[in-house]
Amino acid sequence: MNHKFRSRLLAGDLLVGPVVTLPAPEVAEILAAAGFDWLFVD
Repeated sequence: MNHKFRSRLLAGDLLVGPVVTLPAPEVAEILAAAGFDWLFVD
């Protein structure tokens, strides 16, 4: 786990991210570059 992510999570910060259900890996790459804190890939 990324230390920055863990530190923010433990501090109670709001971490934002989408659920990715599309089968194209490019979608996850685009969303990761958009600055979300996390991605849930289903």
